[in-house]
Amino acid sequence: QDLRVWRAAMELAKELFELTKGFPEEERIGITSQLRHAAVAVARDIADGAARPSKREFLALLVDARGTLAEIETLLLLGRDLGYGADVSAWLAQTDIVFGMLNALMTEISREPTVAQPGPEEG
Repeated sequence: QDLRVWRAAMELAKELFELTKGFPEEERIGITSQLRHAAVAVARDIADGAARPSKREFLALLVDARGTLAEIETLLLLGRDLGYGADVSAWLAQTDIVFGMLNALMTEISREPTVAQPGPEEG
């Protein structure tokens, strides 16, 4: 919860839940469900990664979160093209912000020195 990118992803998820309330009823199982699932997945992957014991695992989950943001963008554009909501530019801009924050965090983590784990004789 201390990560700004996690808080930004949570805010995006809440906003996307609100947006999809206006989608057609027949899309509840389609785009609405997919968008909501993806929105939650971004924040979930960030939290999951932060709880992992290794940088490698954390980075892998941040990569997954980035991919899910691309999925969100695709679904937003499809919803727009199908006439399911208002102008999605604000949500697309928010996904870009979270994407940039993820990239910055990934760069920061990659630069951190790896902490050596004690060997059997040191433990």
